[in-house]
Amino acid sequence: MAEVIDPIVSDLLRDLRALTGRRFVYEDLWCGMVPFDGELTELQTGPPVPFAELTWRERADVLREFIPWDHYAKQGLDSRDQEAMRNNVMDGKPSQKWLEDTSFVDPSLRVQRRQEMIQETFELSREIGYHHFLAENFDRPDPVLVRLGPEERKAFLRQWWDAARERMYESYCEQVAGLSNEELARNREAYRQEVQANQAEGVLHDTSEAALERLDVFGVALEQKALTPAQKELAASFQQASASEADQKHGTGMVHFRGFDCEVEQRAYANGRMALVLVDVRDREDVAVATVNLPEAPLKAGEVFIKDYSENEGMLAALEKAGIVKATGETVRSGFVEMPVATVLSPIHRRGRQDDLTNSRTNESGASSGESAKDVYQDILRAAASRSGGQDRDMER
Repeated sequence: MAEVIDPIVSDLLRDLRALTGRRFVYEDLWCGMVPFDGELTELQTGPPVPFAELTWRERADVLREFIPWDHYAKQGLDSRDQEAMRNNVMDGKPSQKWLEDTSFVDPSLRVQRRQEMIQETFELSREIGYHHFLAENFDRPDPVLVRLGPEERKAFLRQWWDAARERMYESYCEQVAGLSNEELARNREAYRQEVQANQAEGVLHDTSEAALERLDVFGVALEQKALTPAQKELAASFQQASASEADQKHGTGMVHFRGFDCEVEQRAYANGRMALVLVDVRDREDVAVATVNLPEAPLKAGEVFIKDYSENEGMLAALEKAGIVKATGETVRSGFVEMPVATVLSPIHRRGRQDDLTNSRTNESGASSGESAKDVYQDILRAAASRSGGQDRDMER
């Protein structure tokens, strides 16, 4: 018999030899043959017979019931190898031939079976990684995500995640290269249990706050095992990419004002001067008008008067922090207050105009094989932009 390297295979062979070396009797309660323990019970019928004298069906029943096959599956033994060994024993082959037709005596088959196990654990790992990614990004105040319904948003994130599958697989293969089949099997079992538990609870398809909180805990708990470096990098690159798109479209950043995450929209006063309005990224409702119109006061091109008092107190600091404007240091008195003058640092989204994304920058940090995740992001973003185009009226005052 060929040398067996994996100790778990030796354990299975030992169990098979021990079982097939016993004698068996028929038991009414069991409705079949059971190992004889040295004395017949009132439910058993003798005489005891050796394993070799059992019928093929009786051998199959005995092997199925009295060998812990599930235990060996969890230890990494492929079900096809187990079946081949079981068939060899049922066919009455000598123990030297019990490993025939298994990967244990065929190196190429052993490599193939291991690769299949890596593939299976990878897909489970990737599913865990995706739902961790979903939990982190579903409610992000991203300019594209906020325009999508819940199902569209999940589909958007799923497509973005799937675009880098090949890169993730390369990373995963490197990560598990040193693991034994037994270790891979333990990981597979842990991943299966967690995914199945969450599917049963509906967490993987529920985007409620409680469900996502549960999912986030689940993702963190398995992060060290399940998430590959490529998955972590892709999650980070998504946030970088979406932030980059927000910068291109709406200025250099989101404005956080009075508890709201806002985009800045450029509108126009009746005299044509620029007005800046903060819009809630979640429901697209106006939060505040950041500017005031002082028709008699001189103003250079690209400058605005910031309303930084009363309900707008802190507005100038919020806009500067987001990189939207920069104070010139000049002020203009209006009544009892001084209105700071600020220069708009970058183009602001104009309400009523569909955005042009054809010249968007690219970001290679989320690359997958042949196409970057950034490219996929931009493709979906362009489609979303074309769907969401509409005519909004300019602000009038």
